[in-house]
Amino acid sequence: IFTALSECFGALAQRQRDGNQAASAMEWETKAIAIIEPLVTNGGPGVSDDLRYALAERRYGLADLLVDKSDFAGAKKSLDLANGLLEQLLSVDGTNPEFRRLYAQAQREKLYFESLLTNSPAATAIIDLKGHIVSWNPAAETLFGYTQAEAIGQQADELIAADVTVHFEAQTYTRQTIEPGLVHAITQRARKDGDLVDVELRAVPII
Repeated sequence: IFTALSECFGALAQRQRDGNQAASAMEWETKAIAIIEPLVTNGGPGVSDDLRYALAERRYGLADLLVDKSDFAGAKKSLDLANGLLEQLLSVDGTNPEFRRLYAQAQREKLYFESLLTNSPAATAIIDLKGHIVSWNPAAETLFGYTQAEAIGQQADELIAADVTVHFEAQTYTRQTIEPGLVHAITQRARKDGDLVDVELRAVPII
């Protein structure tokens, strides 16, 4: 029943996307993920392959919608999650043509998004639900002075918002994003040398 529900939500999302109703399409994909993901996460080894594949499909669909919004960091994160599910499936049944097809598509798109992030002129970071940096592009290295190796794994608010003048605000924005919510603000963040730099902050939760 859950895989059928996932397919139904996916079809509705595609219909909305074809009708240029991106927000509605995103809502359907997000609903499907919210229903299926806890079942996969909490189900352990007994979760069916069909359910894992259904979640991978919805993650892939969400990535496509995020691309439409030019949210390449979010798309990459969703594809990473889809790839993880598909790798689990292929480790059990490496000959399944549907698993192989979607995995190949997801891998191609992941490489494409990684290229876009690397070459983006905007400083971009992906932060996990605990506030740790998991992706840090070259533009972020240039703006803040921290290399990728120095930034990844660090608490974002401690790394670039430790200054007392911005720390409380940064923590508030982080909580607002995780709830989840959207953040768009003109503010400041701290460079490695301690200087504050003006930034336009855009934060978007990735389900």
